[in-house]
Amino acid sequence: MNWKEEYRKKVSKPAEAIKAIRDGQCVVMGHAAAAPHLIQQALADHCQDYNDVLIYHMTTLGDNPCYHPCCFGHFRHVSNFLAANSRTVIERREGDFFPAYFKDVPSMIGSDIPCDVAVFQATPPNAEGYCSLGVSCDYARAAIHAAKTVIVETNEMMPFTYGDTLIHVSQIDHIIPCAYRLQELQLPEPGEVELAIGRHCASLVADGSTLQLGIGAIPDAVLLSLTDKNDLGIHSEMFSNGVIPLVGKGIINGRRKTLHRGKVVVTFIMGTRELYDFVDENPDVEFVQIIINYFDWESYFIQPKACYDVIRKHGKQVVIMEAVKGGGLAKLPDEAEKVLKAVHQDWSIASWSMRFCLDLDDVITVLSGMSTLDQVKDNIATSDAAEKLTDEDRKALDEAMRIYRESAPIKQSEIDQYKGLLYHGVPVSAILQAYSICQMQPDPGFSDDNNYLKNAIAEAEHVDFSAGLEKQEVVTKDGRNITEMVEMAVAWLTEHTF
Repeated sequence: MNWKEEYRKKVSKPAEAIKAIRDGQCVVMGHAAAAPHLIQQALADHCQDYNDVLIYHMTTLGDNPCYHPCCFGHFRHVSNFLAANSRTVIERREGDFFPAYFKDVPSMIGSDIPCDVAVFQATPPNAEGYCSLGVSCDYARAAIHAAKTVIVETNEMMPFTYGDTLIHVSQIDHIIPCAYRLQELQLPEPGEVELAIGRHCASLVADGSTLQLGIGAIPDAVLLSLTDKNDLGIHSEMFSNGVIPLVGKGIINGRRKTLHRGKVVVTFIMGTRELYDFVDENPDVEFVQIIINYFDWESYFIQPKACYDVIRKHGKQVVIMEAVKGGGLAKLPDEAEKVLKAVHQDWSIASWSMRFCLDLDDVITVLSGMSTLDQVKDNIATSDAAEKLTDEDRKALDEAMRIYRESAPIKQSEIDQYKGLLYHGVPVSAILQAYSICQMQPDPGFSDDNNYLKNAIAEAEHVDFSAGLEKQEVVTKDGRNITEMVEMAVAWLTEHTF
């Protein structure tokens, strides 16, 4: 089936699409200017049909019908960002506020934030069948990957943006074609106090600087005072209309950026139609969200080496996330730690991960979560030293990883016997390795490996994963039936994916 036929079969009306939502489920909705207003209205109109439905979202521009009193007792809202239109819901105890860093939300979806149904806005598909998430890239992709059911309003008035924004028609279960104006945010003109603050802040900005922006009168006042600067860049959580004149004058051009040179990089935007038109089909603006560590270097699913090679091929510098694999590489089996300590008694186990990443060419930053002051000091000392790994170091690391993999619930030596076998087009060895690696982490459900299986099967067989997989037996060359083990691994990975 080509994507156009698939699209037509998935077209639905809002009132029909919401029938996929069940009592007790959690719905994750798009936020800010990309909130799915048709679905929100349909849910409010049929709220009496629902009980105990949890709705997660961040801020919603404009009126959200699901906040209306008629919905109380049917929907409970959960958010880590409140605005004027949502505070009453929290005050009436019809919702919950929880503090969380915005950067952590994508990794929380599917675990701390359950996701049965994902509801978002996007553009209509392009010639290849890909829709763009438009003005809000934030946690949308994580929710779409995690959800059992995906509902998308394909809005003709949503800007088509580039970066990590594309989703294919095959990833969507219910499509609502529509055409309505995005909610706009009219910002107040900066007053004398804001302009004075803006002038002072602008005096601290050197030519060639990269800016992280907020929203409001003061950020706009700062931008108004940057007209005498040169070669500024943007790498920001969000921005609004204030950047447009500076881009037009060539002041913001990203020429001196070392990452995403020449690009304006952002996660979401809020502003007027002028801003939305500015980002529409603009290749100089990218909405984005590489995981690298020595353990996953050759991983079939995560493919950090392949991603790194592509980045290098395009002459880009690299910022690395998850160097210590969510803490999983900070503590190894005793036998593996002995191997590493025999080479460098004074190196912490976690520092080996940092050193591996810093040893790679064109790595400018390694991001690593830290919980204690000692960990902060260790990371700083490791980064400052940044010693190249020797051949002896690499041999020790390989041996430690061999020991680590053999300590897994399914040993690597056993997994290697299944190379060449496929389950719905995906190597059985990759499935079992991903499952086994997750069980070795401090929090098995919070790992990278469990988040790639769904896409791998979809790419291999172009199947609707949410409808379940047909029974497929897996038999080894020597006649052993390992179907039960593979199905167990697939079931666990599917349940814990985001």
